[in-house]
Amino acid sequence: MTTHDWNYELPPPEAYARQATIVDQRALSASTVTLEGGGALADLIALGLGGLGIGRVALPSAGERGIAASLGEACEAGATPLEELLTRLAPGTKCSTHQELSAPTCVVMCERGTASVHQERNAVYARADNTEETVMIAGAALAYIAAICQGRRPLTRQFSPPKRRGLVARGHTLHDAKIALVGAGAIGTFCAIGSVLAGARHIDIIDEDTVEYTNLNRQVLFYERIGEPKATVLHERIRRLAPVEGSPVVANISSITVDLLAGHDLIFSCVDTKAPRKILNEYACEKKIALIDGGTSALGGQALAYVPGETSCIGCRREIDSPDERPSNSCQRSPTPSIIFPNMVIGAMMVRLARDVIDGVFTEEIITYDARENTIYDALCAKRRESCGCGRGR
Repeated sequence: MTTHDWNYELPPPEAYARQATIVDQRALSASTVTLEGGGALADLIALGLGGLGIGRVALPSAGERGIAASLGEACEAGATPLEELLTRLAPGTKCSTHQELSAPTCVVMCERGTASVHQERNAVYARADNTEETVMIAGAALAYIAAICQGRRPLTRQFSPPKRRGLVARGHTLHDAKIALVGAGAIGTFCAIGSVLAGARHIDIIDEDTVEYTNLNRQVLFYERIGEPKATVLHERIRRLAPVEGSPVVANISSITVDLLAGHDLIFSCVDTKAPRKILNEYACEKKIALIDGGTSALGGQALAYVPGETSCIGCRREIDSPDERPSNSCQRSPTPSIIFPNMVIGAMMVRLARDVIDGVFTEEIITYDARENTIYDALCAKRRESCGCGRGR
């Protein structure tokens, strides 16, 4: 493939320095992966391979139109849209033909079908149906791939998303919801992609941060936009995936700016510190707006939904009152940076919860993802704050 003349340099040590505290980066960089199939699932897995820093990837030569083609970047002669996009996102990951990778570290097979993913020796088999579950399955597939490439013990043999509680009864999409997505980082990126795949067509994205080099191993839509506002870039690029209305808002959420959320039907809280999460929770309780909250760490993540009149609030089920460990929203100053696949799983799970809310199905449970075992489960959490005014709204 033709080498690009990029307007920035992203040497591997800088790109993956914090990730190397979580995984064996040398093993990932020395690994080769063959990818078969097409569509959004194959594209998301391929971009995730770049995020992991896999050394060499053999991409499918053709297949179902996916995210890469929709983004519409101009291709070098002979390159597929996916090859072009992966090279722009992760210049250190080299693209090869399947013939050149005769003995890959891992083989990944993607196809349409009921959402699931499982591992057999050094092979990963992933199926999804181009809804938000596609993002979740791609994340779980990457967890298997990372384990194989590092020579780690096998994870839980099969990953399946939790069943949608409201799907059989109603099965609504997010098409008619006016959504505010607060936080355009790693979770926010995949929450936005999942929302578009789930039919969302009005999304306002709110974030004050700018794109940094160290974001690119998790935030796959920010390639070649270093230094620009995350909200602006993310909104621009999801609009290439579907005709999404709404606006980017370059601002932080504070007691002064929280009224930016007025008029929305649903709020996604994709923030990574407690102060804005507390403000969002208080605003949702006061204005009686559904709030879907998510957070991740190197070991997994959690997602939960607050529905006025039906559930206890976010603050009753997770700690949001104590001071933050870090004063800034910047990913560069995060003491516990995360890797790509927990953010994919939790971002997609937040969209799943939003669809459940629209279907009129509610739960007090916290959906928990364990990246060490690649499992997802419901965890019951007793109400902590008996004095809280949310009082389940009844």
